[in-house]
Amino acid sequence: PIIFKEILRKFNENKIEGLILLKEVKNPQEYGIISLNSDGFVEKIVEKPFCRSKRRKFG
Repeated sequence: PIIFKEILRKFNENKIEGLILLKEVKNPQEYGIISLNSDGFVEKIVEKPFCRSKRRKFG
């Protein structure tokens, strides 16, 4: 909560147009993939791959 308040304060002070918060997870295959550049800015967002199998997990 304290970190989020600091992020929100910086967002409002700098009039940022958009913000994406990222979290490293233990099971990345269940989520999309974010590629960052050397400055920490998002370069690419890849959604979770589509699975055509009827056994697809929903989450």
